[in-house]
Amino acid sequence: MEVGEKRVKDGILRYEGEELLYLSDRTQVTRCSSPKGPGVVCKHATGAGATRRIEHERAVLEKLAGLPGVPRLAAYQPRRTLVLEDDGGAPPPAGPMPLPDLVRTAHALAGTLAAVHRAGVLHRDITPANVVLRSHAPTLLIDFDLAVTGAPEPGEGLVGTLGFLAPEQTGRTGLSIDR
Repeated sequence: MEVGEKRVKDGILRYEGEELLYLSDRTQVTRCSSPKGPGVVCKHATGAGATRRIEHERAVLEKLAGLPGVPRLAAYQPRRTLVLEDDGGAPPPAGPMPLPDLVRTAHALAGTLAAVHRAGVLHRDITPANVVLRSHAPTLLIDFDLAVTGAPEPGEGLVGTLGFLAPEQTGRTGLSIDR
């Protein structure tokens, strides 16, 4: 993949033609365009457990390969970076969505989530930040680094974004995790 010349800007390694999508102390996500083909989205992990987190998410995405609404892995996969095919898209707009758009998005996500659950995977961090809206393709559910295959470990505690946890995950319902 050729994305242009490397440079350091604001302490972050960047490539020409690269757009920063997300940055935290553990993750940097960029969109890279390529004159030789489709672009990619690169999720680069840093800090403790970086390689393990990327390898885990890659394994989950391999298990879910081919499901509509799930990101597709690109052919090239370096060790500490998850490289995904870029079909475009953007996060949901801030604030309320028009009702028809909200219903269409919720329906698409419910279908994707049902397929993910049938494949034996629990996402565990469904938030607006982990949704990509695309006009020409199904809504995309992203960020499977907290996902588990099979049942979560007992006593693992709360995992995910607190305001968006499934009620059964908090233990308040007394029910097992919904599949």
